[in-house]
Amino acid sequence: MFFPEYSILQKTTESVNNFYNLYKNRRAGTFGPSTHIQQDIYRAMLVFACAGLDVFIKKLVHDKLPQLLAYDKNVEERFADFVGRDLRDDKIVSIQRLLALALVNPNPRAPLLERYLREIAGGSLQSVGAVENVIKASCLESEKIITTQNRKPLQEAFGVRNEIIHEMDINVENNAPRSRRYRTRRQRSQNTVERHTKAIVGLAITFFTAYKKVFVKYSIGVKSTG
Repeated sequence: MFFPEYSILQKTTESVNNFYNLYKNRRAGTFGPSTHIQQDIYRAMLVFACAGLDVFIKKLVHDKLPQLLAYDKNVEERFADFVGRDLRDDKIVSIQRLLALALVNPNPRAPLLERYLREIAGGSLQSVGAVENVIKASCLESEKIITTQNRKPLQEAFGVRNEIIHEMDINVENNAPRSRRYRTRRQRSQNTVERHTKAIVGLAITFFTAYKKVFVKYSIGVKSTG
């Protein structure tokens, strides 16, 4: 029952490995600092890893959190807290529209649940805080997924990803020395980008494993043989 999520992880690791091999082939037999083309290959490796994490968590939350809701009382309480807080803070017209949708829906809770899922995983999941919100909503053991050891590496990895995506890794410092070796884009070492990429992929795998363990705990999706 976790095949769709597993497939996303598989495609993510395939893409990461493809970029890694492409970089290695371009670097074979060369010396000195890597070129912009080679650097872009490694930048793409990290960006694809983060994109894979994002779509993986969104798929997992959208398909699996509603199932977990029916078994885990703590998950249900967090959903109820959100609904109460959301309705209290919203405008009267919005509340009336939402309640009307709930009343005419065969499953009255569905519109509220969809709103909840958008709240916790509808935006960009490209920060430690955003991922932690999903972990808390799922009532997973947060300290075993984002640990004291991997928190800083993950923050650094997301930070580098954002510099690549939002700034194209362009060096915008006005006081940067204009020497003969000056580069207009930030340089990323092979080992550093590999470490960032492994941190992101590792987070996705750990998250996946934690969700599977909870489903096993509650025997969710297990057909009775009796």
